Amino acid sequence: MKNWQVIVMLLVSLLGCADIKADEVRPIPFEGVYPTYSYGINYVSEYVWRGQKIQDDGFQPSINISYQNLTACLWGNAQVEDRSEDTEFNEVNYMLEYKDYLSFADGVVYNIGVIYYDFPNTKFQSTTEIYTGLTFENIIFSPSIIWYQDIDEVNGSYIGLAAQHVFTDAIGTLGNTCDIILDSTIGYGSKSYNRSYFGVNSSALNDFGLAVTVPVALNEDWTLSPSLVYNRLLDGDIQSSVGDNDHLYFGISLIKKY
Repeated sequence: MKNWQVIVMLLVSLLGCADIKADEVRPIPFEGVYPTYSYGINYVSEYVWRGQKIQDDGFQPSINISYQNLTACLWGNAQVEDRSEDTEFNEVNYMLEYKDYLSFADGVVYNIGVIYYDFPNTKFQSTTEIYTGLTFENIIFSPSIIWYQDIDEVNGSYIGLAAQHVFTDAIGTLGNTCDIILDSTIGYGSKSYNRSYFGVNSSALNDFGLAVTVPVALNEDWTLSPSLVYNRLLDGDIQSSVGDNDHLYFGISLIKKY
């Protein structure tokens, strides 16, 4: 890993930062005259990306910098399972996204962006995805669709569908009320995508996921968010290729926004 990457990620982890998963990396949108930013640090008992388990025990710092509709994001993952060795980052993602409302459709948000995946300290080659998506805020469960196209090593497509429901002020804690956020996702992989990641020479519905998150506002700036996540691979050939199809894991993130 390059020295400047190590320095940046260490600074991020020390400052504390935004909750972002690699399988659904999303910038946090901000609006205003001046740039804004957030830091976050996330721990997951398993790191699962688009239904496939990458590792146990993920330590994932991140940083978002936003100006109006444009957001840049830096996200990293390090395995912390083996305490006898120094922790090394095995994935660093760089993302740039533009997000806005469609002028001709009320409550419809579009986004376009690019993600560069780097895998230091591993045998894997870096790769790049471009993506675009729509979110329908005025429809029940705020459904969204996003299309990722790998333009580098994989040269395949992944399409994700998602829905969300928020139970506002559902529980009380630390003298405040907290929301409960329910998320569901389902993903479809193209033939070339599945061939590259699973050795399966066909397109298929790849994975399904459910998540429950309870964000707890510690004060005006800090938010602590425990979550419980379930993922399952759907396609029989992909299941046979991977052999580890169901994952139930937890995560906890600490976010600081400015």
